[in-house]
Amino acid sequence: MLTAGKRIIGIGNMLSPPLRAAAYMVSACVVWSFMTWIVRYLSTDLHAFEIVFFRNLFGFVAIAPFLFRHGIPAFPRQEIWLYVVRAGFGLIAMMGWFYAITVMPLASATALSFVAPIFATIAAIFVLGEVVRIRRWTATIVGFAGAMVVLRPGSDDISLGAIVALTSSAAIAVVIVLVKILARTETSDRIVAFHTAILLPLSLLAAVFVWVWPTWLQFGICVILGVIASLGNWLTVRAFTIGDTTAVMPYDFTRLPFMALLGYVAFAEVPDVWTWVGGIIIFSSTIYIARREAQLARAEHAVDADRTLAERRL
Repeated sequence: MLTAGKRIIGIGNMLSPPLRAAAYMVSACVVWSFMTWIVRYLSTDLHAFEIVFFRNLFGFVAIAPFLFRHGIPAFPRQEIWLYVVRAGFGLIAMMGWFYAITVMPLASATALSFVAPIFATIAAIFVLGEVVRIRRWTATIVGFAGAMVVLRPGSDDISLGAIVALTSSAAIAVVIVLVKILARTETSDRIVAFHTAILLPLSLLAAVFVWVWPTWLQFGICVILGVIASLGNWLTVRAFTIGDTTAVMPYDFTRLPFMALLGYVAFAEVPDVWTWVGGIIIFSSTIYIARREAQLARAEHAVDADRTLAERRL
């Protein structure tokens, strides 16, 4: 993975920062689509909970050299409960997503996954005490309307997979908020390291109840799954590190056509028009929310800068 990452960086350095960020994000979406195919393939013989465990196990092995390159970090005594809660919701999100993509069309599950930033806006109100005004509330309501377009309640019974996909998105929203809290005092390496260290035994506990010993072929594919997942995370982080969130977020929408193509080619799934319409509505609302948050952050930074300058003049 390190060699592949260096090659990607070498090629990416020839591009401007916005193009590099876009290339990283689109590449991440391709990787996530390939990972989804692996999960769907393994799910014919292995339970989703067991696949989650192997993804975490081999994903941790893949990133451990980077996380511990400066030694084992000190134990977070004061923040440990935040790590435990984050790992718990992270496990719910991952198990829910892995289960959803094994029982419902990939395009529909992907469209519903775009709801996570909308849930995060609501979670930030109650957990972080953020003030959300009319424009962000409107965007949030529009996003949920898009989810209803995908689900179409009343036309058919809402499937268990769709409910689980929405639950996964809600859990991701809580994880996003908890990461914001941890980032106030913790470094990104520490957040990833301790999150993974706690998540791994939790996922094993869930997998024990549905355990089936994989074949050597399945075991090898699980190794690839962990590495692929780590590569996808790395590409996503690189994209948001190089480019602004509002510039990078639109490229996340490429997951929908990639997933739709994968579903059609590999599993003969044909998404209906309402999945596309709902996905576009949901994603449009999340883009607006991301842009609005960026504007507020810049305004707050400008106020802090003016306050600091005024204090220095006194």
